[in-house]
Amino acid sequence: MRAPAVLVPFKGSRYKSRLAPILETERRKELAYLLLDDLLRTIQKAGLSRRCYVTSSDSKARASATRRGASFILERRASGVNGAVRMGVRRLKGEDRFLVLPSDLAMLSARDIEGALKAGCDAALVIAPSSSFNGTNLLLFPRRMASELSYDNNSFWNHLAAAARLRLRTAVLTSRGLVFDLDTPSDAREVADSRLNTSAAKLLRKWKLK
Repeated sequence: MRAPAVLVPFKGSRYKSRLAPILETERRKELAYLLLDDLLRTIQKAGLSRRCYVTSSDSKARASATRRGASFILERRASGVNGAVRMGVRRLKGEDRFLVLPSDLAMLSARDIEGALKAGCDAALVIAPSSSFNGTNLLLFPRRMASELSYDNNSFWNHLAAAARLRLRTAVLTSRGLVFDLDTPSDAREVADSRLNTSAAKLLRKWKLK
């Protein structure tokens, strides 16, 4: 089975705003770019760089995509995750399946991605929730589900409901690498205290977060 097109929506403004209590704007921006590069490196290790498309209104994200062998789709304006993913689906007309990976999956491994692809051999929809089960951290879906995307409140449950309406066989994955996203100050401290060897983790350790 052909690998899906990988879509990486990258927010082009308000970089990691929930980290404002512990990080000033420029540091949050630097961290956001490193998280993106770390994710693209993981996608590269999984052998999917040539199938990967970063979608963003931030033209500077193009450099990370190019460095890791991925492509870049520029949005005219920031339209949120729903808009970014739907734009990618519209642009990639020859693709039937899509894998969406947010850029803040700080603990994601190539093995996690490979596990999702394996699950996708049997299930039409593969999904991983956020640790609180109200968000969607990984979504592998067929083109016909694009109009049902719901990256808003309770997106995990919204996507499961959409899959049920479309009668899509679904697999739910909950590995640590998939359910963890770096969003809050406690998340940042957890990454800093981990044994991760990523650029983002090294930077957070350097900053000695309080």
